[in-house]
Amino acid sequence: MISDGTRHKDTSAPAHAIRRARSEQRLRNAHVLNGVRAGAAAALALAFFAATRLGASEWSGADAVCAIWSVLAAAVAIAGLRWRAVAVRSGLAFPFLDVVGIVAVQLAVLPAMSDPPRVVAMATAPLALLVVGSTFWLERWLIWLTAGLAAAAQGALMVRYDAGAVAVGVTALSLVVMAAVTAYGASRIHALNESTTKYVTDLQLVEEAFRDLITHSPDGIVVHRDGEVLYANTQLAALLQVANIQAVRARGAGALVHPDDRPRFERRVAAVAHEGVPSEPAELRLAGEGGRVIPAEVRDVPIQFGDQQAVLTVVRDLTGLKQMQERLFVADRMASMGTLAAGVAHEINNPLTAVVGHVDLLEAELATAGPDADDDRLRAALVEAMPDLREGLTRVRDIVRDLNVFSRARDAADGVADVRKVLDSSLRMAANEIRHRARLEREFHDVPPVRASEARLGQVFLNLAVNAAQSIPEGNAERHVIRVVARPGPDAGVVVEFSDTGSGMTPELRRRIFDPFFTTKPAGVGTGLGLAICERIVTEVGGTITVESEVGRGSTFRINLPAAHAAPSPTVTPAAAAAREVRRARILVVDDEALVAQMIERILSRQHEVHALTDAAEALRRIDAGERFDLILCDLMMPHVTGMDLHAEIRMRSQAQADRMIFLTGGAFTERAQAFLRDAPNLRLDKPFDAATLRVLVAHAVS
Repeated sequence: MISDGTRHKDTSAPAHAIRRARSEQRLRNAHVLNGVRAGAAAALALAFFAATRLGASEWSGADAVCAIWSVLAAAVAIAGLRWRAVAVRSGLAFPFLDVVGIVAVQLAVLPAMSDPPRVVAMATAPLALLVVGSTFWLERWLIWLTAGLAAAAQGALMVRYDAGAVAVGVTALSLVVMAAVTAYGASRIHALNESTTKYVTDLQLVEEAFRDLITHSPDGIVVHRDGEVLYANTQLAALLQVANIQAVRARGAGALVHPDDRPRFERRVAAVAHEGVPSEPAELRLAGEGGRVIPAEVRDVPIQFGDQQAVLTVVRDLTGLKQMQERLFVADRMASMGTLAAGVAHEINNPLTAVVGHVDLLEAELATAGPDADDDRLRAALVEAMPDLREGLTRVRDIVRDLNVFSRARDAADGVADVRKVLDSSLRMAANEIRHRARLEREFHDVPPVRASEARLGQVFLNLAVNAAQSIPEGNAERHVIRVVARPGPDAGVVVEFSDTGSGMTPELRRRIFDPFFTTKPAGVGTGLGLAICERIVTEVGGTITVESEVGRGSTFRINLPAAHAAPSPTVTPAAAAAREVRRARILVVDDEALVAQMIERILSRQHEVHALTDAAEALRRIDAGERFDLILCDLMMPHVTGMDLHAEIRMRSQAQADRMIFLTGGAFTERAQAFLRDAPNLRLDKPFDAATLRVLVAHAVS
């Protein structure tokens, strides 16, 4: 079980546990020795009794001594079983019971023996065994006490029966030497025990500290084998937002990863287990509780877990990093927009000036015309001005659309993008920067769509276009060229190249240009994040970005992008809509901008019954009153009641009416609006739109 880290840990607990285990073992030894003592004394009593009955009269009296000895030994054994203190101190029976018993047996039989010194010498052997037996208590004083009493008693008996000084000395010396050797052995065993205790204690403390480190690691950690989770830390459970570690184990290793990334994860684990080499870190998505998707960096390491090989996977949550990267993406995008703001304003002002001028001329022409005005002359003036008006307004519309694409605060990392369309938008945005420095040459071939976000891909192209322009000094635009190429690449992909005839770069600069915060621009001009973010965006979609440059000869940035291989979405062309028979429909238009609502009403009123409102609450009242519409064209972002709110209210009343809503949007600039457009199945029409596009969409919706 993994500690939760809340209880207080006694760092000496392992040592106490070892000493307690050793004490218990010593107690068990005491019970065994006490039983052996009682049994041996009883056996000796029976043996001496049998010997005397068989005619060995010289052993007469030994049976009685052994019987007393066995009774006392049995009493010690029984008392030790009942009282722990008696068992712990029963080692004193060696010098004060066993030595005394052996001496008593000798005193009982020696008077009847024909060779008492030999019997006394033979008795030295069991006394030596007692000295060895006392080692079980690992107390040197007990060993010396047993040996000392035995030597003194045995020496006295030898003197009593004239065994000789040599025999007495040898016996005493033998017991003393045995005691010394035994005491030394006991001290070494004791030292070994203490050393082992310290080693095990240190080992357990290290293991406990390591376990705490793993348990409370900021990264999720899981050990698994063949898909079975053997261990997981609490951080992994918290990351996945599951109840506990048991829930992680129940899911299995494979189920921790998002289904789309599971095959790649299983291949990585299989390679690590087979080759025994750690894997390179990789980004995978985890499957959190409730369908939550968690971006994570995953590392797999082969380890020995228990007695078998397993794989340890370290999971680092990348949610915060992704959010920071997203903020950096947006910050860099907004910084680029700020740099180009004056140029964009210039690009808008030119066509807008032409439009305002033509409108003024037409207004003056109509104002001066009298009741008998020449209709043909007025019609000719209108026909002459209309193409210029349309071209100017189309240019303004395209610039606004480009701004809308590049200014998206939040944009999905994936999607399907038309490279040529995004290049056109990016080059229009950078046109004013390029115009005064170089001629722009385009070479766009037919290329497949790529798997990327339009906004992020546009950010890459815009950065490269601006960098190319800023590498060329102003004032000699005819001499310099910025060339942009889009062509088919290897593996059915797309290659985009930005080449310039600017100042170029040294090899040292080339090696560092993709490093974050590295810039050669003056302070306040660049953040040093542009190219680093470009590389990150391209890498995330599976592409590559490289650079070739030579000082004085310019640079070429080359981007390789994988194709999306996505089937083109069906579109409805104006010709197809015109060929289709369109029934007359009842249409409700809801837009808080009266000019837009009136414009839609004028465009559609020839074919349909159109009701235009500027108040969503009024629209809801009319629906509550029982009115029904074949189609509802509704602005998404409105004050008070938004198009999203109106959709929710209508859906509560009639799902069919809610399904017939088409949303008009000039930009979803809130998270809620972006999520709504992403999830809602309803059609949408981006502003600004022209009459033909509106008619096509309505015809398609009501047919």
